[in-house]
Amino acid sequence: MSSNPQSVPASDLSSNRALIANAAGWFGLIMLIGYLLYWGVTGNNFDLPAKVLLILGLLAIGTFGLMNPQGIIDIVSGQGTRTILSTVLLLALGFGIIVAINIIYGEVVKRQPSPILRTDLTEGQQNSLSPQSIRAVQELTGTVTAYGFFGTTGDEISQQRDAENLLKEYQKYSNKLKVEFVNPDVALAQANRYGLTRYDVVVFDNGVRHETADSTSEENFTGALLRLRSSTQKTVAILNVPSVLDFSGSSQQALAATLARRGLDTENYTVLPTYNLVVSPTISVTDVDVMIVPPSPENQPLPDNAVRALMDYLDHGGHVLLIGDPLAAPLPAALLQKYGLSEARGIIVDQDRNSLWGNSPTQLLALTYPSSTITRDMNNVPTIYGAAEPIVVATTTITGFTTTPYIQSSSTAQYAVIKADASGNQSQLALDPNGPQAPMNIAVAVEQTVEDTGNFTSTETTKPQVTRLAVIGDYDMLSDQLISQAPGNLDMFNNTVNWLSQSEERISVRPKDTTPRQLTMTEQQQSLIAWSTIVFLPVLVLLGGGLVWWRRR
Repeated sequence: MSSNPQSVPASDLSSNRALIANAAGWFGLIMLIGYLLYWGVTGNNFDLPAKVLLILGLLAIGTFGLMNPQGIIDIVSGQGTRTILSTVLLLALGFGIIVAINIIYGEVVKRQPSPILRTDLTEGQQNSLSPQSIRAVQELTGTVTAYGFFGTTGDEISQQRDAENLLKEYQKYSNKLKVEFVNPDVALAQANRYGLTRYDVVVFDNGVRHETADSTSEENFTGALLRLRSSTQKTVAILNVPSVLDFSGSSQQALAATLARRGLDTENYTVLPTYNLVVSPTISVTDVDVMIVPPSPENQPLPDNAVRALMDYLDHGGHVLLIGDPLAAPLPAALLQKYGLSEARGIIVDQDRNSLWGNSPTQLLALTYPSSTITRDMNNVPTIYGAAEPIVVATTTITGFTTTPYIQSSSTAQYAVIKADASGNQSQLALDPNGPQAPMNIAVAVEQTVEDTGNFTSTETTKPQVTRLAVIGDYDMLSDQLISQAPGNLDMFNNTVNWLSQSEERISVRPKDTTPRQLTMTEQQQSLIAWSTIVFLPVLVLLGGGLVWWRRR
């Protein structure tokens, strides 16, 4: 008696085949997701693990398609797919609406910039104009056209975009500023009319005069607007005396101060040749708006004729910047005493690390300043000092003078005197409890209204002629080395000269708060976040949708 083997029903084979196919499909999808995850996190490395994941995923998906072709047909033509396509279309429609709104917004802002449509949401207001820039554009009396001359290369297009965004900020505050961008290769005649020798400049033209901004920065744009508005050209002279600070950069022995000298050009001052009192024994307020007196070597104090000329210049409404230092020659005592000041010939030291910028107790750091016109908006802008001496203000009030300290040490600072060591060199510091007490003045400003200028007349009839004197007790702050480390030093110098020349409208803080506010991550962490947002979350949504479809099919 023979027996026949039992045959497996066709329905069971079909069911087993579908299970295997579905398992292969899910396995393939998981492998592909794993490949994308690995590829994104490891920095797009197509190494052996990535290849294995990709090959397994493709083989499994292919197996699903071969073993269950009807499943693919059902996926493509089923109700779930139609639902997914409808969702995709709705998302595309929403995305299109957002794009359209951005395009319309951009066109409106381009034609009519306004504070409502352009708002700076950064914590430090890094994209907002300074108060000085706002005043400069608001006080325009006539139409000014800003012509931007930019080329067509990638960098030039980027700079044009920066200039365009910045000029839109100016346009928020005045409808008298017009903007037009010009290709200098096409408009050669216009470029030649303005005497341009290079691209990437903006020319401000009021129809009568024009001023050029050499870079796409707020400082240069505002400077050009102020120069365009100003009817007078201010002059600055540097007294021609032996000095330990060299504004020309030609001396090998003195500290270079070329950045401070260049700052005067940026502020639109005419810097006269070094003023020689042998050639001209007097200083006229009609010829010199600001006289800068650099520090003399320790053994070469200012000669008597220079002191007399400076005092006479101040008596008739002159403006003087005296620069001292504990390691330089003493400042003229007679001049200082007349204005209620004296010079303590010691050094300000500090042991608080928060008040220092270097390793030496004499390397002072200032972040806050007394209230004054010179230091308005300067708080939290660091300035640094190499070795500063105190400028002492008389405790008794001198009638007719207004004295304002504008740079001071911290409340933890101490006064030290320089003493000779065993070899006779002055290199040791000794604290002196009888000296000036903290906070000590590093810079002081003195002002006096002049009633009678005699034979001297003001170059500006709209402002009263005033005597202004600023005394700074550290020349290192103006050196190229310290200005390079702390640009705020240059701002302080420029603000001092602007105050002395009665150009208070120029005084503003140039740098914005650029404190970094960012989360530091490794390259793999950045890749993980990027891929999680762009790929993995959408894939999880699709998997969830697929699971719902699987259960409802």
